[in-house]
Parts: sequence; C-alpha cells; structure tokens
Amino acid sequence: MSKAILKRRTLLKQLGAAAFLATPVFRSVLAEAQTAFPLRLILLNLPGGIPYKAGADGTPDFFFDTLAKPFAALESDMIVIDGAESPASEEVSAFYELEGHGGGCRTMFGGKGEGQGCNGPNACGTSEADAYGYGTATTIDQIVADQVGTNTKFRSIGLGTLWDKGQGGDHAECFFKNGQPVRPFGDPLVAFTQIFGGGTPPPVSTTTGTSTTPTAPDPALINQYARGRSRLDQLLAEVNEIKGIAGTNEQAKLDQHLTSLRELEKSLVDPSAGPGGGSGGGIGVMPGGACATPATPGNGAADDIRTASAAFNAIGYQAINCDLTRVLDMQWLSSGDHLPRFEWMGLKLDHHGMEHGSSRTEYAAAQTWIFQEMANFLTMLKTTPEGSGNMLDNSVVYMTSEMSEGNHVHNPVLQFVAGKGGGQFRTGRRLDATGKTNNDVLLALVKAMGVNATTVGDAKYNNGAISLA
Repeated sequence: MSKAILKRRTLLKQLGAAAFLATPVFRSVLAEAQTAFPLRLILLNLPGGIPYKAGADGTPDFFFDTLAKPFAALESDMIVIDGAESPASEEVSAFYELEGHGGGCRTMFGGKGEGQGCNGPNACGTSEADAYGYGTATTIDQIVADQVGTNTKFRSIGLGTLWDKGQGGDHAECFFKNGQPVRPFGDPLVAFTQIFGGGTPPPVSTTTGTSTTPTAPDPALINQYARGRSRLDQLLAEVNEIKGIAGTNEQAKLDQHLTSLRELEKSLVDPSAGPGGGSGGGIGVMPGGACATPATPGNGAADDIRTASAAFNAIGYQAINCDLTRVLDMQWLSSGDHLPRFEWMGLKLDHHGMEHGSSRTEYAAAQTWIFQEMANFLTMLKTTPEGSGNMLDNSVVYMTSEMSEGNHVHNPVLQFVAGKGGGQFRTGRRLDATGKTNNDVLLALVKAMGVNATTVGDAKYNNGAISLA
C-alpha cells in the first residue's frame, strides 16, 4: 500500500496540470477496493468424537439426516471430509498417560508429534511428568494469526465452554504456539469485558489505526470483481478521451500512472495477496453487518453449558463481525469431561462415560446438542450479508475432534469445512480423503488464508494439501 501511494504522489507531481484528470480514476479504484471483505479462520472443537453408525464398517455417523441433522440447513455450505487419518494423534497417544484424550487434543489442530513428550512412543517409562512436553507444537490458528493478526485489535480469540471444568492439561489444551498452550477464555463475562469492555468498537482503519465510519459496500462492484471485471477497464474509454487531448509527454505519464493504479488495484483486491491485501493489510475493510456489543453475560454463566455456549456464540460472532479478530477458536468441554453436563436433557452420564460407551443413546444426544450450538454460530455468519453473499462465504471454518469415536479411536478423523473461503472452496459435497491425513487438510486451510506454507505439523505426515476447490 505505502509503495503504491508513494508512486501516486510522485506521478501526480510529474503530471502537473493534467493530474486532476487522472485523480478521479484513482479515487474510484480506491473506493472500490474498500468493498473487499477479509477472510476469517474459525476452528471448532468437538470433544470425544461421534458414535459410529450402527452396523457400518467404521464410517462415522455424520449424515445430515442423523447425527449431523443440526447442520441440515447448512449442507450446501459444507464439505464433509471422509476417510483421512490422524497419524500424529496416534503417535502422541502412545506416550505415557496421554492415551486417546491427551494425544488427540494436542495434535488435532496442528498435526505435530515430533519433539513432544519423551520424543517417541512408549519412551516415557514410569515418569508421567516427562510426557507433558509440547516441543514446538503450533496450531494453525496461531500460524494464521501471525500473518493476519496485525490487522485487528486481537491477533486471535479463544472461547471455551466449560473447557477447563472437568479436565485439565492435555485433556483440555488444544491450541499451541511454539509449544506453549494458548488457553481460551473460560468465563463469558471475562471475555466480554476484555473484548467489549469499552463499548461497541467502531471499525478501525488498518492503515491509520483510527476509527472510521465506512460507507456500505456496493454489491454490484463486488459482483464485478467476482467475475474478474476491473473498474479500471470500465473507465478505460474515459481515460482514452483524456489522453486524446493531452500531449505526447502527458500521455506517457498517464500510461505510467495507470500502470501504478493497476498495481494498486491488484494488491488491494487480489485474493492471492492474502486476506486484506496481504500481510500489510487492506484499507479499511468493513464488517459485514451492524457491529454491536453483545448482551452482557451474567455472573455464573461460565458454570452452565447452555448459558456459556450461547454467550460465547454471541461474543465470537460480534468479535468477527466488528473485525476485532479474524482468527477465532471455539471449544466445548474438555476431552473426557467427567462431570454430568446434560441433566436438563434427561441425560444421566458424564461425558467421559458416554465417550466410553456407557450409553450410545446419551452420547449421540450430547454430541448432537453441541453440533446444534455450532450450527447456531454458523447460521449467525450465514445470515449476515456481505456484498452479494454473506459472512460465512468469506470464512474458513474447520471442525474436528481429538478422537473419531470416544473409546480412544483416532481414525478416520472426523472433519468438516464450512464456508467458501472467499470463493476458493466448492461446498455442498462429501470428499473422500482416503490415503490423506488431517495434516493435508490443515495445509489446505492455511494456504486458503494466504499463508505460504508447504507443510503443517510433522513433514512426514504431509502428502500435499488436499484440494477443496
């Protein structure tokens, strides 16, 4: 952005009296570029997997007329990824005392086992403490936040419904940066106060850092960009008329000026430059709906799964909608949560017991409820218009679990992607990923967010980014 502005200033000085003729073209391109919307990365954590389909050969029961019914209205916005494995989870789960819960939690969003624990399966002997080293584990939310986090008030935000109430440590910590856990907010009131404590934040310009009140984007211009039509191309006839009344020297300067404007236009709206026009950010990108402060959570909201989840959904939505962050982690419970959470549904068991088969009926009911909470959040995004689409269209949403099924089974790993990634993903389908790993899916997601990466997690578990196009 700064280089393009410097070019513009230099050229305007060179153009002299003719500068005013080209300036409207520049302003038009600049205003049009401000209608671009940022990409957001959202990670959703389901604890304990899902029950296998009765009588099936191990295929998870993730179908829109059964356990995944809460997502039925969002089917066209999703890609269900079948058959991939989670080898890093298998590796780390062999460390002393980590088994399926801890091994999966620390690898599900990062795909890394190397350098952790005792540096190898079954190598910890009888020393449990040796198992709790995370090496250099970094999850994809933090990888992406390093690139896009400077554009927003918060580089990333984590929200965890009762995430640390039933278990702790490896059973609950799922997000990491260089081997250090990145723990989510556990209390909605604390999250609200720290994120929205100063009232509703106005949109912030990523170039000046000052509050702005941008005009509503023009859907027609966004549609034109989606079809590859440049505003400069549409104004070319007008520019040619200007060149016709200018002298030879002035024409050359105008051509140079237009070349600079073309570079500026591309850097501001080209998705290949990354969210917001690359690591330097776009210019005044705008939230899609009315930025507002969510309702203030009550005291004690953190202790009930219903109130905590609803409050975190509202907080997470407005944090994204107000462009306070473009990286959001949402977690429900911990792996192996050992306290009853669903008595109000008539369920008697704790989640850990459900995971281990105490009642498949209760297990399915509890997981379906969490799916519904996820679907509620995604629906908020989908019903928020952005240009010719909606906020979900401009998001990369990834859901997985530390286990395929609760009884310490990792493969095949449960995964779905929601949102169109700004038009990069072809949704409304199931994708057979047999022979692939969740590392391959994670790599596709970070690349979609504009990160130039060739592997995610352990290189040995990468077979190349899976195609979501």
